[in-house]
Amino acid sequence: MPNYDKEIELLAMNPHEFSPVVISGNSGNGKSTFLHKFCERRRELYEPSFSKWKNGEYMKIIKSEELIESIAKSISADNKSWRDKFIDDDVIVIDAFELFAAKLQTQKELFSYFIVCNKAIVIATSCEIRTPRFCSGLSSFFSSGIHIHIEDPDKDSKLDFFAHQLAVNNLFVDEDALLWLTEQNFASFAAIKGFIKTLRFFKTDSAYTLEDCKKLVKSYITI
Repeated sequence: MPNYDKEIELLAMNPHEFSPVVISGNSGNGKSTFLHKFCERRRELYEPSFSKWKNGEYMKIIKSEELIESIAKSISADNKSWRDKFIDDDVIVIDAFELFAAKLQTQKELFSYFIVCNKAIVIATSCEIRTPRFCSGLSSFFSSGIHIHIEDPDKDSKLDFFAHQLAVNNLFVDEDALLWLTEQNFASFAAIKGFIKTLRFFKTDSAYTLEDCKKLVKSYITI
């Protein structure tokens, strides 16, 4: 995937200035990787200045499944205990935000916290937030920040990604086969990783030929 180094650096230096931040894109295209690189870079920039920021406790990536469960339990118990997760955080980073879709009561509880918490908010999502599946408050809230779209893999990105994954897995593909693979319609970088695993599963003592790749690739490309 493209490295998005410039965007990650700007966000890491001052996420509050750009908050709320929406990282969008199709499933498997590197949104989670973007979040992890962002968190790592912010830690590099600020941890030396704040001794309490150890082991990433000041900022962590939380999965939507975990947060949804915590909010639901708090609603049932008529309390706000789920908010304790973020007491020590100055940035809230939530992955797979699309799982909140259609959970309107949970969304409203989350929105009521976002507008008073005085923390930077960064989310990654594979679906559009400005739809009836999200409450109007949350849609409006995220409209006030920046949106970074992770593009689908282009030919050059696929070639770089293929080369890296093949090297990491100590696999070899004929040059004509590699060029052919980069021209195929892989839906995401995740699909490419899945195909590399398939190559590893059927590993041979020689380089994979074009015919080998054509036999194995069908389940990973879109028509």
